[in-house]
Amino acid sequence: MHRFFAGNENFSGDSVVLTGTDASHIRNVLRLKAGDNIQVLDGKGSLYLVQLTDVKAQLVKGEIISSEKVNTESPLKIHLGQSLIKGNKFDDVLRKSVELGVETITPLMTERTVVKSDSDKKIARWQKIAEESCKQCGR
Repeated sequence: MHRFFAGNENFSGDSVVLTGTDASHIRNVLRLKAGDNIQVLDGKGSLYLVQLTDVKAQLVKGEIISSEKVNTESPLKIHLGQSLIKGNKFDDVLRKSVELGVETITPLMTERTVVKSDSDKKIARWQKIAEESCKQCGR
């Protein structure tokens, strides 16, 4: 079953709305149609079984069939302090750390760090990578 992430703003009563890349992926890549089921995580420990009701290019609506609390987190609270490294290597560290159960990650500017992290685009990209990794490993 395909799994997606949605924030609180995407839920309204017994329905959920997915937009952007998730909607495009559902329609164009997976070719799901109204009546198909997906799983939606809310990022707060709930997993929803959703039946799609309306599938459009940039907007997918679904009705929540059931919900359950899932405990996919380790009882250990792991915090990783990782110095910024060149290229896309930090992205790989971020991806694998999230998949392994690291709860929080702090990018560190060390004495020998060459990379600059002052870009809001970079932070948004890291957030997206973390969300995608959570979706992939079921967290």
